[in-house]
Amino acid sequence: MAKRIRDLTPEVLRRALVPLGPLPQRTSEEFTASGDGLVMDLGLNACRDWSVCVVENGTVTSWDVRFEYSLDAVNWTEISDLTHTRAITGDGVVKGTTPAYPATHFRPRVDELTLGGGTNITVYILGMP
Repeated sequence: MAKRIRDLTPEVLRRALVPLGPLPQRTSEEFTASGDGLVMDLGLNACRDWSVCVVENGTVTSWDVRFEYSLDAVNWTEISDLTHTRAITGDGVVKGTTPAYPATHFRPRVDELTLGGGTNITVYILGMP
């Protein structure tokens, strides 16, 4: 006889679930000045493929956004393929790359930001396992 829904305890349900594996990781952060962004700790869900997009709010004069990743959140490596500038990349353009190694921590770093007539930039990051 089949079990009724009310007979399924949390333990039975937990055993029935199929793990999906690592999921994509994404974040966004607003900047009004240069500096390091928040560190995202992925734990054991390391990501290998990365995309970065910068969107201006208003007419921002210039920006230079770098993407860094790490295994320990202390020693950071910049992925030069993901450097995003207003002059070269432009507003709202997505850049992506697959670095040589996966990482468990990542952050944006704004090297330079001149707001001019704008109010801020938003940096979007997506990591795929």
